[in-house]
Amino acid sequence: ILHGVHFGVASGNESMVDGDTVCRSAGGSICPLRPRSQGADLLQRRVEVSEASVAAKTSKFQKFQKSQLVRLSDSTSLCQGECVIPAGERLLLDTSWQVETLTIYGTLEWDRSKDNLELRANYILVEDGGHFILGTVDSPMNLAATVYITKGIHSDPELGRRFLGGRGTGQIDIHGRKLQRTWTLLSKTVMAGETTLHLKHDPIAMGWQVGDRIGLATTSRGDSTVHRITQISGKQLTVAEPARDEHWGGYREIGEFGAQRRFELAAEVVNLERSVLITGDHQDIQSTGEGLHTIQANGPGYMDMRYARVEFCGQRPVMGRYCLHFHLLKKCPRCVFQGNAVVDGEHIGITVHGT
Repeated sequence: ILHGVHFGVASGNESMVDGDTVCRSAGGSICPLRPRSQGADLLQRRVEVSEASVAAKTSKFQKFQKSQLVRLSDSTSLCQGECVIPAGERLLLDTSWQVETLTIYGTLEWDRSKDNLELRANYILVEDGGHFILGTVDSPMNLAATVYITKGIHSDPELGRRFLGGRGTGQIDIHGRKLQRTWTLLSKTVMAGETTLHLKHDPIAMGWQVGDRIGLATTSRGDSTVHRITQISGKQLTVAEPARDEHWGGYREIGEFGAQRRFELAAEVVNLERSVLITGDHQDIQSTGEGLHTIQANGPGYMDMRYARVEFCGQRPVMGRYCLHFHLLKKCPRCVFQGNAVVDGEHIGITVHGT
């Protein structure tokens, strides 16, 4: 689900995307593809991390030095600077945490029993051997969880500024509350000023909830708009904000009398809410064109992100900094983007490059 962003597949001998995968803009048209430029290979350089370099890096920063499972809330000296989780260490994030940067060679696992936890950092980097776990396929994060990427002075030579990313053998699992459907269609036309939406599918069966934000696509010269659900009754939604324009729903008869054909011409209704939120500072995003970015790059590792909301993302002035990005992973059967909502992006929503 892409709101205010574009879909792109970088060209090149290794670039692939499922032929059944399409992107629809809010108006229903196919989103434009962004051509690859000469700078698209800036990330090809692989940073090899030897034991010596890992030791040098971890000695430079504060780090955790406890074995086995460590609860963040039990830490007597909580790191707040450029923090490193060493190889072999497993940290359970059971309380909110703010750091300057976080580099993971071990494992950071989110406590799925805690609601409204937040992890804040300039960047979060999952290095060789590291694993970032915010829910799993079998045990998703059904409660609210926020990864917040702040503005700051820190950067990585390869992945740049303000990111959640992995490289080499690093692994990232992010799994929010599953929705059976992330979008549907209007079954009845909505007129300007109305607050009741008649849907094609049952909202409860789709996994939608009161309080969710939804996008209502334009079917006219008006705008696509965002609304919040206040009530669900059968296949009807009541929303807080009235429709500003007419939005078609259901079927229409097209053609001359006696030779008419029936077509479904209906606005998409898209659920923009997710239990897992990846967001960040964005006060100047309109002027700078730079938000956060997410990436899995250069190696046999993977990123599996499902049912998360990524917002205020992409760095338009910088090549290779997209909202969701698989970069030169070659064959990666464990790489998945599924059911995510990309909202208010400044750059391409999804890029699959050499993967």
